[in-house]
Amino acid sequence: MKTEITSKISKLKATIKRPGKKQKEVWWKVTVPEHGGGRKRRFFKEESDADTFIEQQSIQLANFGTASLSISDKLRVEAVACAERLKAQGATLSQATDFYLDHLAASINSVSVADAVAAVLKSKEGAGMSELYLRDLKWRLGRLSQAFPDRRLAEISTDDIQGFLDGLGVGAVTRNTFRRDIRTLWGYASKRNWARMEVAANTEAAKATQKKPDIFTPHQVAALLSTDQDDDILAFHAIGLFAGLRVSEINRLSWDDVDLTGGFIHVSAANSKTRTRRLVPIQDNLKNWLLPLAKTTGPIISGTVNPKTARPRSSGGTFGKTGEPGTFRRRHATVIKAAGLAKWPVNVMRHSFVSYRLAETQDAGKTALESGHDQTILFAHYRELVKPQAAKLYWSIIPEEAENIESIGKPKAA
Repeated sequence: MKTEITSKISKLKATIKRPGKKQKEVWWKVTVPEHGGGRKRRFFKEESDADTFIEQQSIQLANFGTASLSISDKLRVEAVACAERLKAQGATLSQATDFYLDHLAASINSVSVADAVAAVLKSKEGAGMSELYLRDLKWRLGRLSQAFPDRRLAEISTDDIQGFLDGLGVGAVTRNTFRRDIRTLWGYASKRNWARMEVAANTEAAKATQKKPDIFTPHQVAALLSTDQDDDILAFHAIGLFAGLRVSEINRLSWDDVDLTGGFIHVSAANSKTRTRRLVPIQDNLKNWLLPLAKTTGPIISGTVNPKTARPRSSGGTFGKTGEPGTFRRRHATVIKAAGLAKWPVNVMRHSFVSYRLAETQDAGKTALESGHDQTILFAHYRELVKPQAAKLYWSIIPEEAENIESIGKPKAA
């Protein structure tokens, strides 16, 4: 007896002799079509069980087509179990499949960490990034490459990167800078299907407490400028302290860029860290310091151009952390010691300029424009609270008054 349930599913009463049994048994055979052709059969001892199975298959067939009928019981059980496991993570089978296939593709196409670093550096250089940025990026990503010398990018996990960051032994700000550059590398690699961006993006940023920036007091500035006997170093200090240019910008600056008559220093896009040109006003006291030193042409700091490559040296550097060994740094160290300064904090001239300029103008937008920053960066990194009286004293430091101002704050002789 054969009963048609649908045009695709059938039930047939069958007589079967099972191995080892003497008598034949009556079973119910259900035939179900498979996706892509063919069919599968299921046998049931009880007709009610066969009818229940047919009903289930008919619903699946109506809702999802023949593809749903090809799912084996084993696959169905596995799918349900996997779905439950993924549910705890808020994910679906489709998301898990996409993740796996992306990972597989990245693994197949991936390159070594060293090759990826070389590629991103070449890309950034081609994009016109500054020499200082490229040098720092190369150093940080070089540390990463050394940590994973024999690994492909796709083989590195979030935990691997987290462990690398935790093991650097540096402060929170520096650690976050490493993380930023690693995210840059993974972002570049992700676009080329070498790795998945979320591997780097899912690392934890360190909570950084912003330190108070180091600035010089007016009498320290006066002492420093009074000690300078070298035109190069005097110009370097005066421009850094009273115009706020970065050390790298001063290193590349020429006297052609200093317009004492018009009252501006031109920082070209090529010389600027941010690759945007700006005009920095020459304050009255800065003009007093520069007038006796001014030349019609030539670099502000002589000897900062490598004669072999015609490229600027970083001889100004940050004095002890970067820059090539050279006479400028040695001479500068002598001046610092002679001026009675115990240390030379990183970016101290720029910090001092922003802090005293903001106190004088009470205009964050104007100060940010002059220093080549947006206001958020200015407040986050470069501003120290300065009292108006100290600001007035700072901007009154001129050659004739430097020795008088230098004495402020010093103990009186007995």
